[in-house]
Amino acid sequence: MRDPQLFPVRVVFEGEWPRGVRFGSQAYAVIYTGNNLVMNAIAAVWVRLVSVLTYVT
Repeated sequence: MRDPQLFPVRVVFEGEWPRGVRFGSQAYAVIYTGNNLVMNAIAAVWVRLVSVLTYVT
């Protein structure tokens, strides 16, 4: 596995800010590059697991 590639992202909200917005947070993203069911399923489970563990901590 490769180290994560970090780059800044600017998010602009129109109107009111959503509740619970965190500043300086990290995000995980997956790019699905094809119709590989096994890898797509592994990526979906990984992102869900990481998001739940991040929310809990």
